[in-house]
Amino acid sequence: AVPDPLHHHADMTIGILTTLWKRHALARIVLEHYAHLDLPGVRFVLLAVGSEGDVSRSLAEESGWEYLEHPNDPLSDKWNAGIATLRGRVDAVLIVGSDDIMTSRAIEVVLDQVRSGSDAVGLKDLHYYDTQTGDAYYGVRHMPGAGMMVTADALDRVGWQPWKPGLNRYLDRSFTNRLQTKAYPCRFKYIDNCRDKSADMVDIKTSQNMWQVVQIAAKTGRVHSVSAASFDHTFPDLRDKLKQID
Repeated sequence: AVPDPLHHHADMTIGILTTLWKRHALARIVLEHYAHLDLPGVRFVLLAVGSEGDVSRSLAEESGWEYLEHPNDPLSDKWNAGIATLRGRVDAVLIVGSDDIMTSRAIEVVLDQVRSGSDAVGLKDLHYYDTQTGDAYYGVRHMPGAGMMVTADALDRVGWQPWKPGLNRYLDRSFTNRLQTKAYPCRFKYIDNCRDKSADMVDIKTSQNMWQVVQIAAKTGRVHSVSAASFDHTFPDLRDKLKQID
């Protein structure tokens, strides 16, 4: 058959999984960002798991995502339900919060590691943005959760349930532990100095959770302020969009 010249040949299908709960205006910005991704050789399957009925369903579907309804509590069951829905459809899954934006370059850098044999790949450092104050930070994470990509092979070994059921806290730790033990040998790769590689991700904080970043910063000394100009260079237009929602 003659290949269709209009479409990239997708050599990989990547699921992007997120969960929705409240903060709808922010979630819309995030969902639309991923819906517009275009990486040569990659087909994306976007799945959002929500718990607010028609509100979260229409938010997801209007932004170009598939939707699954599931109770919000316990949270690990909600994430597991989403990932199980992608089983058999994707080569790997990228896990993002509904307040996390990864640049397409960051996804490419992660994908390169998957293509060269890693099972689970994450970004060690990332940007934070506080919508309340307009301050931006950059820092190193202790245990990356959001922005992790994990292969279908590794997920097969944990039955597409990478989180321990029944959890509302410590999900990143559970995900890592379960893959390390139940999917052994699971080859983890954490990419550091992400900024130097232009592998940028931002965790957008609203009033509810910004204190954590300030606390982490005080405790570890591994988070520092960055200028608005450098933030705008990395994430053009994002601050303007976020200003409109507060």
